Amino acid sequence: MAEAFRALREEDKTQVELAELYKEEGNQWIKKGTKKDYNEAYTRYTHALTFMDKADQARADGTEAKSDSTADLKMIRSQILSNRALASLNIANYGSCCRDCDAAIVLWFENIKAHYRKCKALLMLKKYTECIAACNVALTVDASNKDLVKFRLQSETELQSRIKSKEDSLQRTLTELTTKWNAVWEIAATVRVSLGYPLYAMPEPREMRDLWVQVDTAPGESESTIRWPVLLQYPQYGTYDVLSAAGVEDMLVDHLATAFP
Repeated sequence: MAEAFRALREEDKTQVELAELYKEEGNQWIKKGTKKDYNEAYTRYTHALTFMDKADQARADGTEAKSDSTADLKMIRSQILSNRALASLNIANYGSCCRDCDAAIVLWFENIKAHYRKCKALLMLKKYTECIAACNVALTVDASNKDLVKFRLQSETELQSRIKSKEDSLQRTLTELTTKWNAVWEIAATVRVSLGYPLYAMPEPREMRDLWVQVDTAPGESESTIRWPVLLQYPQYGTYDVLSAAGVEDMLVDHLATAFP
């Protein structure tokens, strides 16, 4: 019965009228406010866009009267895309929301709802730089829109916080590394070892990054000794071995015997 009623209601309507019909159905689903309703709305808007595609094709073929101007059709399609973006926004499908908003804005730049929804989706995605740029564009359409100003301010605040957090983290890492390397240099100086610089053509492997010079007493030893991380590289084969702690008095051949039993 539902299908029969729908067929009767759609009888003798143009493709554009059918698109408007499905758009209105989508609007009614949006108003209900649950995730299921938003998904239903998304489906209705998608059907509406399908009818708009058919309308464009019919106009191109000359099989449907061109009663609506091209500008009007673009505006209708823009509204449908913007509404579908709202459905996506409400179910946290922010990427889809942005894509529909972009398409809506291309068709009708003054569609402030599409601008608004795109800015909100970008903010939710934490794409602060893009959100600020989008807000600046949107404010050229509606300079007094307080929500857009709020989105821009929030993005600027979050972006500065992220930058500061990253700078603080880098500073902590630099301080930690500086402290460790100063200790290494002091140990080297006590045994009159001159430390050179690594060859950039042969980068240090990840396994070496947390290995540091240490002073300890190994089993069977009576005195403490300095132990170094040692890297054995084989450039011709593109491989290497890492010795986590080799005593400065050790014979290299003993470690080679371990590496190549």
